Amino acid sequence: KLFFPSSGTSLVIVVSFVVANAIPFFEELTSLIGGLLVPSLNMIFPILFYIRTKQMVDLKIKGWEWVVYVFLIAFGALVTVVSTYMNLKAIIDGWSTYGAPFSCHCDQIWNTCDCSPTRMEFTGFNCSIAEAP
Repeated sequence: KLFFPSSGTSLVIVVSFVVANAIPFFEELTSLIGGLLVPSLNMIFPILFYIRTKQMVDLKIKGWEWVVYVFLIAFGALVTVVSTYMNLKAIIDGWSTYGAPFSCHCDQIWNTCDCSPTRMEFTGFNCSIAEAP
């Protein structure tokens, strides 16, 4: 049992923050997971479960229904394959831009990281551009 009622939510937020910052291509990773799971869970499996349920209760499936089901399953499989390919391609293409996880990957993006050559340093009451490390 959790000590605080919101500690589970807080834990999820902290873990999500760490994972999102550790993996520079987090958006592409979530797209890959979505591309693999959404078509299967929302299109393919429900149709297969429906077909199996009708067979278990000895109800016949009409010919036109088979055509629709096969088309929807094929379309779901096509969406799964294409989205997986495109998301893997985006991750591979972005690897040189983002770098490996836990590496400094903000160069030329932000000026707040240690690796950025135009990082702003706060010295007293003035901000100055720091020299590149």
